[in-house]
Amino acid sequence: MSQRPPLPPFTLGTARQKVLAAEAADRGRALIDENPEASQLLYNVACCESRAGRADDAVEHLRRAIDGMEYLRALAAGDDDLAPIRSRPEFRQLVANAEQKP
Repeated sequence: MSQRPPLPPFTLGTARQKVLAAEAADRGRALIDENPEASQLLYNVACCESRAGRADDAVEHLRRAIDGMEYLRALAAGDDDLAPIRSRPEFRQLVANAEQKP
């Protein structure tokens, strides 16, 4: 009987992080329902959704966050939590607009 090689440690950690991010996003979405204009909340939920692999939701919440607080545009450009959606055209457009805004 052959044994499978153990999974690399990062694989389990990454999967667990994704689950935790999804749980945080779900909780944050419930708070958004109560506070739909809370830009910082929208931004943080977008970060969790990005980490959880919910790219469409992350981009939409990020857009709403930036609409409410312009300074979040520049913050998003370098935020590691948003790295999973950084290659999406919608994200690049949101961040690119930071250079065009006063």
